[in-house]
Amino acid sequence: MSQEEKPLAVVSGASSGIGLSLIKQLAARGYRTVGVARRRDRLQQLSRSLGAGHSYLSLDLTRRAALAELCAYLRQHRVSLLVNNAGFGSYGEFAASPCTDMLNLNVEALATLCHTFLQEARAGDALLNVASALAFVPAPYAAAYAASKAFVASLSDALWYEYRAKDIYVLCLCPAATVSEFHHRAGRKSKSSAGMQSADEVARLALQALHQRRQASVLTSSRGKLLYALARLLPRRLLVQMMGKVMRRWIT
Repeated sequence: MSQEEKPLAVVSGASSGIGLSLIKQLAARGYRTVGVARRRDRLQQLSRSLGAGHSYLSLDLTRRAALAELCAYLRQHRVSLLVNNAGFGSYGEFAASPCTDMLNLNVEALATLCHTFLQEARAGDALLNVASALAFVPAPYAAAYAASKAFVASLSDALWYEYRAKDIYVLCLCPAATVSEFHHRAGRKSKSSAGMQSADEVARLALQALHQRRQASVLTSSRGKLLYALARLLPRRLLVQMMGKVMRRWIT
């Protein structure tokens, strides 16, 4: 198969963590890839390591002009898979968090990209949205982040139903704590990665689910599955109190 015949995958947040693992594994599975992130130097290095047929777009998707540029790319190119992985969080009290930029990226940019991609998508195409296990629970000290991921999970599940009759597959990826730069940048003081999944494992499970094209969402760890179960079993007040204690310990 020539480079031009390979399916094209666009992956946001591709310079580190889950996005980096996803783009490497997609390339290994025969996709041409376009990595999207802010850090041009990392994208250049990644593109060189993947070889011919792989490219990148250095864009800060919290900025409307950059988001419009990526939407234009999706309209102009035949994209078979869009991975909305770009996002960030902030640990601590809500009033001290960078709420506007976070919601612009985690909610508005993701919804806009989903909307644009699905207008152009054809049978056989796929959309992968990265949420979080925190999508299922209120999370004091990560309040806006968890709420933004609840939006992603709800939107993705609804889109899975709407587009399955058209053979366009929508999948929501819900990892729990994963080894990456995310937690340090979000303000977690501890550098311990005990109990976390590797980004490579999360990416492998995501691509396995994409290949099977059956489920609307995939929880990648036992911790995530426990949160999902507790959200349905516990009274809301008790759940919030429990999560407040868990998150307070987690961020220190």
